[in-house]
Amino acid sequence: MCRVIKFEPMKKRIAQLQEQLVRERLDGIIISGLNNIRYLCGYTGSNGMMVVTRRAAVFYTDFRYQEQIKTEVRGCDKKILERDLYSSFPVAELRRMLGGKRTPRLGVEEGNLSLARFRMLRRQLKGFRLIPVRDLVLELRRRKSRSELARMQRAQEITEQAFNRALRLVKPGITEQDLALEIEFYFRRFGEPAFPSIVASGENGAKPHARAGVRRLKKGDAITFDIGCRYQGYCADMTRTVFLGRPDPELRRVYEAVLQAQQEALGAMKAGVPFKSLD
Repeated sequence: MCRVIKFEPMKKRIAQLQEQLVRERLDGIIISGLNNIRYLCGYTGSNGMMVVTRRAAVFYTDFRYQEQIKTEVRGCDKKILERDLYSSFPVAELRRMLGGKRTPRLGVEEGNLSLARFRMLRRQLKGFRLIPVRDLVLELRRRKSRSELARMQRAQEITEQAFNRALRLVKPGITEQDLALEIEFYFRRFGEPAFPSIVASGENGAKPHARAGVRRLKKGDAITFDIGCRYQGYCADMTRTVFLGRPDPELRRVYEAVLQAQQEALGAMKAGVPFKSLD
């Protein structure tokens, strides 16, 4: 099924971030996390940086992405830097964006900026106060719009479809790897895998993040699927356990205990309930 989901107005997201800068008493912020950059301007490449002040926003990348950003990046200015984004930081341009303000307070994403890059910035940004900040963009991302919820729902729909297709292939002799490949092939018809697909059978099911391997399924196996599709930047994450043939009685008791715990948690879930109480 082909579904058209409208893109978010990126200028609105950037404006919300600029309002946060005022509340946090910051004159600007350097956005380094690629997921945060994608959220703010739509960029999906592997090298980029955003500088947002209270009145302006600029996205920077290198020459490899000059064609890509023409169609992807929205809501802000976009510029190509000839050298490394951090070792040759556009200091003069930032000063102009800040109107020559003395000792500006500039936020940096402490969870997305390496120590080496932080030191590069500190050497170049003389007269600036670099303020480590956490979750400033994440606070915006926590509240989902209708179009974001639609993307998340579509990612889950694709994940469930892939799982149901894989179930038809579950039989003695097929490998975990074969099933994982079938799942990821289906994901790539509509999006991409959100993470490496886990198909773990038999003793491999005891490993929390097992790699799908060459083990062949056999009767009586418990098979755990931990899979998810990423659709237009939004991810699903689904875990299901199935049995090939009649399960061992002890495995069945464990399965039913986990199922009961899940159902009780779902029954207690409502707005305002702390996650730790559900756990």
